[in-house]
Amino acid sequence: MSVWHGTGDMIVDSSNATALVDQWRALHGLTDTTPQSDRVDGYPHRVWCNSEGRQVIEEYVITGAGHGTPLSTLGTDGGETAGPYMLETGISSAQHSLRFWGIAAARPTAQAAPIKAGGDPARATTSEPIAAPHHAGRLPAAASIQKTIEDALRAAGLFQG
Repeated sequence: MSVWHGTGDMIVDSSNATALVDQWRALHGLTDTTPQSDRVDGYPHRVWCNSEGRQVIEEYVITGAGHGTPLSTLGTDGGETAGPYMLETGISSAQHSLRFWGIAAARPTAQAAPIKAGGDPARATTSEPIAAPHHAGRLPAAASIQKTIEDALRAAGLFQG
């Protein structure tokens, strides 16, 4: 399970991310397990491993990001395109999730800088710059949100309407 949440998300409360992590920790019997904590591309990241040492849950806290999918248009994961709810944050949630799930090749671990084990990643500090969210301010009208979602589903071949 890979959980991503922006601290500036005004649509989905951060308690949902916490609840997801807690549910999956319970499922894996990891309720008393301290996660490994680090920073990836400047963002707090925690990982929980099962008794065999296999990483089974990860959580990213995208500091300052609003409601949308974190992506990177530059750097080693570049090539993504920012748009409505596709937020340039300097980190690619798609690429990192694919690596976590073992679908894509792992990136060198030099990208991660350790922080205090078991610490709250949302309160972690770093000297690395943190990218501002692509979309700031007011959200588009509900009709354009629905159109954006439907267009994305059509493009993926998941919506015929």
